Amino acid sequence: MSSDIHSTKIDVDVKDGVVELFGKVQSAKEAEKAMQIALSTKGVSVVNALFLVKE
Repeated sequence: MSSDIHSTKIDVDVKDGVVELFGKVQSAKEAEKAMQIALSTKGVSVVNALFLVKE
């Protein structure tokens, strides 16, 4: 995904331009970065995310 994201695991589901992200991340900044990457992907119109932040 990105060298800025050090999550243990992020699951990604995609359907009709909607991306759902689930997983554990080290910080809120990492969660935001993952959402930005998904939203900047061609064809993606919506990103829903549910992260466990280990701050």
